Amino acid sequence: MKSSLKSPLTSVVHVDDFVIGGPEEGEKGRSKGRQKLIVLAIEVLENGVGRAYAELIENSSAK
Repeated sequence: MKSSLKSPLTSVVHVDDFVIGGPEEGEKGRSKGRQKLIVLAIEVLENGVGRAYAELIENSSAK
């Protein structure tokens, strides 16, 4: 994810990746059918959730 730095997340931030699109017949796991892989960052504040950023990514493997 790349930010413009105009509104950086400043509190505790939770980051996770997930697949959108539901299960596809004949495919297992995070296959590249019609499913899309998303990374999400959510800012957690004392009184709830602050801002959230999401971005479509190609893979979630570490380099």
